[in-house]
Amino acid sequence: MATVVSFDFGTSSLKVAVSNSTGYVLSETNREYGFMQQNADWAEQDPVEMWNAAGDACREALVTCGFSAANVDSVIIVAPWKAVIPVSANDEVMANAIIWLDGRAGSEAREISHRYHIAELSGQAYWPRLLWLRNHRPAIWQEATWLMGMATYLKWRATGQIVTDPSDNCFREPERPLAGYGERLAQDFGLATDAHKFAPVRACTEIIGELTQDAANHLGLAPGTLVVNGFGDLPAVTLGATGFSDGATHVYLGTSSWLTVVSHSDDNLGAALSFTLDNAVHGEVFPLQTGALAYDWITNQVYRDLGSMQASEYHCEINRQVAQIPAGSENLLATHWLAGELPPLAKSAKGVFINLTARHDRRHMVRAVMESVCYTHRRVVEKLSEQHGIAPTELVVVGGGALNDVWMQMFADVIKVDIVVPDGARHAGTRGAKLCADHALGGAEALPTGDLGNASGRRFVPNPENSNEYDRMYGLYLKIFPSLKSLFCELNDTEG
Repeated sequence: MATVVSFDFGTSSLKVAVSNSTGYVLSETNREYGFMQQNADWAEQDPVEMWNAAGDACREALVTCGFSAANVDSVIIVAPWKAVIPVSANDEVMANAIIWLDGRAGSEAREISHRYHIAELSGQAYWPRLLWLRNHRPAIWQEATWLMGMATYLKWRATGQIVTDPSDNCFREPERPLAGYGERLAQDFGLATDAHKFAPVRACTEIIGELTQDAANHLGLAPGTLVVNGFGDLPAVTLGATGFSDGATHVYLGTSSWLTVVSHSDDNLGAALSFTLDNAVHGEVFPLQTGALAYDWITNQVYRDLGSMQASEYHCEINRQVAQIPAGSENLLATHWLAGELPPLAKSAKGVFINLTARHDRRHMVRAVMESVCYTHRRVVEKLSEQHGIAPTELVVVGGGALNDVWMQMFADVIKVDIVVPDGARHAGTRGAKLCADHALGGAEALPTGDLGNASGRRFVPNPENSNEYDRMYGLYLKIFPSLKSLFCELNDTEG
């Protein structure tokens, strides 16, 4: 085992953790950044800004723990998948990254779907966004030497090496329902001659190079420090939360949210997304485009008067007030769909409050948004049970939202299973990265199935007194999208 600096880039923030040889996090620092939406369904980020944030955060993390850069054995970088970043021959980023949340490519998605007679793709899928760039920014496409993913870009800045991993190898291995169509897509849409623009793939546990002098100066680390290939945020969180044992299930609750089931077979569980770790292991991912982002949005709107509080006091006071409202928010329903959603919903679906009255106040509104996230995850759990016989008796929940005890009790009450929040739940991604780095450096024989301290974590048991009310409100929640689908379509020029 080794001392590792892990860079866990999320959609809206970066966590940099320094972990010692036992896996203990010596220090962690955070940097926030946003994404840009020039149009309603666009989502872009500046990768240069994200790399710059890494320098500040890494230096602070080293100072905080008093650790010498010379004692760091390796660096590993985790980042969201499916970004498209054009980079020129003189190493300049030619346009902002089109990130996973971007849904601009609805027309291209329909074209692909019709050609192959498959279920209609979302405009957020990787291949439609590639085609959008080629169709709408032809000069950039032609001049780009590389079309990088976010992790590829960041690893390139660190090492000068251009490489991807199996979980973000979306050009050659498209996500479902295009799995297996990689070569056909390239031929049919005229991209076969552009294959050289996409990074070669190497195993997540390989050492891909060393920090360059420039990167080391930027990060405050020693030149020559080993860099591990790593993987996207989905497998990193999975490894840190439950490990890769067959059937392991967890919920991540961050800016976005998802429920993942690890599978060692080719069975299709009907998930909207899946990631690949290697030829034997993949994750079935049931995503929510907006998770804790919806909580942050509503609390920022209605609790601005508490903005001068420290973060811990701020959230504690909001939770105290929300806990005063009974289950079901006194007949108030909300949706968390601020950025649209994937099937069985649609990109056109957006946030609403239903049955809002003068007797409701901000406590009800926040609770209703929190409950809506729980209802969406309950739908997934019920589908897994009814259609595939997968019925977990408990769910591991990780991510920043897992630190909210009031929310975790809602999850338990709505889904009717024990909710387990492991020790260090917020660090699931950085822990997964550390375990991957340990394997790469020879300190472990295989990626573990381990847990994140589940035995000593917090457990939330369903309260039967809330069962009937949540059953009733959940049933009503499921009616919202079918009832409003046509209205959403009229209001939003997006698919679905």
